[in-house]
Amino acid sequence: MKRILTAAQMKQADRNTIETMGVPSLVLMERAALSCVEELQNGTWDTGKVLAVCGPGNNGGDGAAIARILKTKGVDAELFCLGNPEKYSEGMRAQKKIAENYGVREVKNPDFREYTVIIDAIFGIGVSRPLAGEYRRAVEAICASGVPVLAVDIPSGIHTDTGEVLDAAVKARATVTFACAKPGLLFDPGKRYAGEVLVRDIGIGFDAGEEETPWYGSVEKEDLDRFLTRTPMGNKGTFGKVLVLAGSGAMCGAAVLCARAVLASGAGMVKVVTEERNRTPLFCALPEAMADFWKEDEPLPEEALLQDLAWADAVVAGPGLSKSRTAKELLVFTVQHTEVPLVLDADALNLIAEDAEILSGCRAEKILTPHVGELARLLHMTIAECQRDPAGSAGRAAEKYQACCVRKDSVTVTAEEGREQYYINTSGSSALATAGSGDVLAGITGAFAAKRQCEKNEKKISLAKTAALAAYAHGKAGEAAEEKSSASYVTASEIIRGLQSI
Repeated sequence: MKRILTAAQMKQADRNTIETMGVPSLVLMERAALSCVEELQNGTWDTGKVLAVCGPGNNGGDGAAIARILKTKGVDAELFCLGNPEKYSEGMRAQKKIAENYGVREVKNPDFREYTVIIDAIFGIGVSRPLAGEYRRAVEAICASGVPVLAVDIPSGIHTDTGEVLDAAVKARATVTFACAKPGLLFDPGKRYAGEVLVRDIGIGFDAGEEETPWYGSVEKEDLDRFLTRTPMGNKGTFGKVLVLAGSGAMCGAAVLCARAVLASGAGMVKVVTEERNRTPLFCALPEAMADFWKEDEPLPEEALLQDLAWADAVVAGPGLSKSRTAKELLVFTVQHTEVPLVLDADALNLIAEDAEILSGCRAEKILTPHVGELARLLHMTIAECQRDPAGSAGRAAEKYQACCVRKDSVTVTAEEGREQYYINTSGSSALATAGSGDVLAGITGAFAAKRQCEKNEKKISLAKTAALAAYAHGKAGEAAEEKSSASYVTASEIIRGLQSI
């Protein structure tokens, strides 16, 4: 797993490195500049003529150092410096002087179109106000030039913690960021402005403690091993039993996709509780599944449901369930009698948004998996408000419903209940934006939750990290499916098959 730092946490890490560890600021600048130069000389950039556009702070000092190092390597590199020289940071002042000593030319009114690469070193992680004046004009001119841009630490004009565009922002081909990724490089729209994000170690010394809040992290492929690797001594019961409550008479496909994803994610057994009209299509589509059935507008089969809930290691409720009276009764009964992890998706969330009392008395650990529209309904907010604050909106849902919340969007965020802890998902693509994709994620999440439930207590990870790993697996499966066709043609069934390639 990788740590992600906010602007305040990164500044504290810098201070710790300089003041406690004793590493001079100019040494950190030099290492930052060298890491950017290494990227520029990897063979994919045309460094025929380079312009470093430098702001008044230490980010500008990084840019001046980059231009100077390039100059020593025979590159035609120039500086364009913004701001009042009397207000330059000590680092910027020193690096600009060193660059002058090495013969780096400073230009006053550049035509950005004359250059083959532009270094964006105007503002780093500290900016939080809309750009104005000469800074905004420079950013707009860089964007209009069409010249490839390498951003230093973060594209100028992007909010470090939210990814918000501060009225105007540089659109980079790549961003070299230092020590750790920043939330604004991973959230939209900042993600789209950052281009390829390259995290480089420059010797920052910090304690990425679990107690820090807000805490951000991202899971990686290696973290999936606990759920995708089987012990040779296991059996179908030891790998997790998942109960799926899904599918009204008009939505059998949701139940099939969810249950199929459960088995494709490594669970040993799945049982589907669905509307009676789905009996034949369910068994034809998924003969591996067991099933129980309910009928619309008839009493629930409570005895069978109690046995099903006692059998399960995890429960998934909601895909294609509908919001009918009987569906609501089924959800209420499940919530009241479930003691294993409960994944709530789709219509379960829509029913809860209309009546939060459904969750009263729930004893189970809960995972909510809303897309942004469902999240807005759960929080009684607008979609735009939820999109402006990806982590905060997920955190509010986690707090309100005493659950971990997987906020599904172009960038999925998982919030842990009871603390400001967030996992930002780094896998996936637009291939996941297809009907049934959410049903697949619900199934993967149920399978992972069931396998976690079967682990010994000393081996268990948090439910939020379990849900984050499910989102990561879902994204990687989508990427694998896209490789075999294209994003426009991927279906939910192909996402499930993509799980085999993780």
